[in-house]
Amino acid sequence: MPFPPLPSPVRALTQRGLAYIWRHPLASRNRPAATLRYLRWQLASRLRPEPIVMPWLQGARLVVRRGLAGATGNLYCGLHEWPDMPLVLHLLRPGDLFLDLGSNVGSYTVLAGAVAGADVIAVEPVPVTLAVLRDNIALNGLEGRVEVLPVALGADHGQVLFSLDRDATNQVVTAAYGGTSAAVPLLPLDAVRGAERACCAKIDVEGHEPALLAGGRRVLASPALQVVLLEGRQPEVMAAMQEHGFVPCTYHPWERWLEEGVLTQGGNQIWVRDPAWARRRLAEAPALQVLDQRL
Repeated sequence: MPFPPLPSPVRALTQRGLAYIWRHPLASRNRPAATLRYLRWQLASRLRPEPIVMPWLQGARLVVRRGLAGATGNLYCGLHEWPDMPLVLHLLRPGDLFLDLGSNVGSYTVLAGAVAGADVIAVEPVPVTLAVLRDNIALNGLEGRVEVLPVALGADHGQVLFSLDRDATNQVVTAAYGGTSAAVPLLPLDAVRGAERACCAKIDVEGHEPALLAGGRRVLASPALQVVLLEGRQPEVMAAMQEHGFVPCTYHPWERWLEEGVLTQGGNQIWVRDPAWARRRLAEAPALQVLDQRL
């Protein structure tokens, strides 16, 4: 007896998920295995809705559950955000400081702290994802290496309304927002103690980048800060990064090559202060085993 067809919304969701996986530069190298991981998770997450612990790479682990888009992409593809996650892994060394600004559940925090051995300042204002971030820090024994700040970052001190019901895309909202929101503390990045010694930062604040950069001019000007992964592409964001001596780049992880002057179309834009310094770091990093590939 044939199986009944999937309902249209489920079929569309499955097709989108598999299309993403089959295009992913890492997962596409073994599409059958990636497809099997995806289908297993879709079934398991419906039969067992509570969080599970996913073995990741180099002994690191990650809490995943249905709806945590910031974590499940790593289950399917090994490294969800490409080429940004390989860049962080190849760039960072023990003793470096990484700023994870807009940490969500902490995928970058775990990579930087548990795999690369760096220290991390992780900033996440949303209570639900903050709780998972703390779980991931404890799961990987990173309490002594990661400082967590449950705040939003902006141009000044104060409070700001933040959405609570948009998973990985929670963001600063106005009082007219129709969903669930709450007031959270607001700090300028320059008020975060020790942030000026970071060599790398990931900034993912869903459109609030101009305000964050306005409150972080001292950190941006620090010569220690060499690489910034930044989602926003507003004109004021581009101007701020260029004003502080950063050039847009893209990274080719398989070749360990940093290409200057390239503006990417989606995801994070990579900004580099000294491409020659970054290239030396990237070339000297040890190889990592991710899924069935050496990276």
